Amino acid sequence: MRRAKQKAETRKRILEATEEIFREKGFEDATLREVAERAGITAGNIYIHFTDKVALFVEVVKAGIDGEVAEALQTYPLDAPILDQLLHVPRRFLGFYAQNPPLARQFLRESLFLTGPEKELIDLNSAGYLQFVTAQIEASKGRGEVQPDADSALLASACFRLYLTVVMDFVTSADPDPDASITELRKFYAMLLGVPVEMPT
Repeated sequence: MRRAKQKAETRKRILEATEEIFREKGFEDATLREVAERAGITAGNIYIHFTDKVALFVEVVKAGIDGEVAEALQTYPLDAPILDQLLHVPRRFLGFYAQNPPLARQFLRESLFLTGPEKELIDLNSAGYLQFVTAQIEASKGRGEVQPDADSALLASACFRLYLTVVMDFVTSADPDPDASITELRKFYAMLLGVPVEMPT
C-alpha cells in the first residue's frame, strides 16, 4: 500500500514537472533530464512510469483535456437546442488549446502517429465522445429538431470530423480566436443537421 502511494506521488510529481517545463520551453526543447531534476528524481525513474517523452507529453495534455471534459459535463445544457449542446464541449476544448497553441499543435501532430497504449486510450476516448454525440442527436429527433430518419451515428461522425478540421485551423492560426472558431463550427453543424443557425445573443 505504501509503495503504491509512493509510486502515485512520484507519477504526480513527474506530470506536474512536465507540464511546467513544456509550457516554459515547448515540447521539442524540453528534455526528460530536466523533467527528472524538476521532479526530484532520477531520469531513469521516469521510464518506470512512461515509455518516452511522447507518452509523457500525451499524458500531460490528456490530463488537461480530461479536466475540461469533466467541467463541461457538469455544466452541460441538457435543455438547450442541439447546436448549443454539440458546441458545449468543443468550446471548452478550444479555450484550453488557446492557453498554449504551440503545445496544442504538438499534441495534435503527435496524436496522428501514436501507437500502442497511448493510441488505444485516445481511440477509446474518441469512441466514447462519438457515442455521447450520437445520443444527443438521437434525442434531438424527439424534440423535432433533426429529421427522424437521419442516421445519428453518421451525423455524429461528420460533426467530429468537422470539429477536428476547425481545431487544426485554430491551432495553426497566427491569432487563434475561440469565439470565431465556434461561430464557424456552429454554421457547419447547422448545415449538416439541417437546423437553424440560431446565433446566441
